[in-house]
Amino acid sequence: MKLLNIEDLVKDTEALPFKRPDKYLYTYERYTKYYRNKDQLTQDDVITGIAFVYSWMPRILSIDTEKIPEFIRLVDVYKTSAEKSNVEKVLNSAKECCGGSLVGASKLLHFIFPDSFPIYDSHVYRYCFPENKAYHHHVSKLKNYIQYRDAVLSIADTNYKNVLADCYSS
Repeated sequence: MKLLNIEDLVKDTEALPFKRPDKYLYTYERYTKYYRNKDQLTQDDVITGIAFVYSWMPRILSIDTEKIPEFIRLVDVYKTSAEKSNVEKVLNSAKECCGGSLVGASKLLHFIFPDSFPIYDSHVYRYCFPENKAYHHHVSKLKNYIQYRDAVLSIADTNYKNVLADCYSS
């Protein structure tokens, strides 16, 4: 994985060809706001979140409702845990709810926990792992997302959390 730093991220983000109004910019605040003050998720909240996720994806909506109760339980554990040690379990559970999509899981978890789970897709993979092609089997590997997540959180921990948000709010 290429070394990520805030300066390159900001520079590269500014070079992106956003068209205003962009559907992602327009809906992002609304999607994260939906979860902001929720103490407890319900099945309806998770289904709504998965619908949010698929509105950002070029795929047909896929939900495994049988997996939602376990996802809610793991989200509660994650939310109340000081160590946040069940990241892989939460990711795998979200992935199961989103029809097996790690990209969908990252988006769902980002809408619920925007400071803990960065959004991930083939474009992010290509940027972070330029030495590899963004084939599905590369993008869908949990270890690649965890590596990317750790790098992003490391940057955020060095007091730059608002810099990336400012790139999207202006």
